[in-house]
Amino acid sequence: MVVDSVSNLNLYLKSNSAFTGAINSDGQAGEVYVEIEDGSTWTLTGDSYITSLTCGTGAIKLNGHKLYVNGKEYTEGTASTGTAIEVKSTGGSGAPDSPPDGKPGENGGSGGTPPAKPGEN
Repeated sequence: MVVDSVSNLNLYLKSNSAFTGAINSDGQAGEVYVEIEDGSTWTLTGDSYITSLTCGTGAIKLNGHKLYVNGKEYTEGTASTGTAIEVKSTGGSGAPDSPPDGKPGENGGSGGTPPAKPGEN
């Protein structure tokens, strides 16, 4: 999983679920919170970098890799209590399909007349 510098992730592993993989294996970019409920597990497949972690003592299997939580190396078999990432609104219009110039129907935006089908003019 890659969470880039303009993204955030709150990952919740619940109901005896299992995640096998790595998060931001090239280093920390976006903010990542991982919460692992009792009975669920995360088995690493590569070094991982996250911002915050909540888990019990047996929730994470390092599998020979390293997990960094807010820059500090996690020790397998330890419990952790972290804080979820707060998602903040940017104050935009809330219309994800609106083009940057605000003109409906252009650049894949919403509204306007759809283009004619080939052969129809």
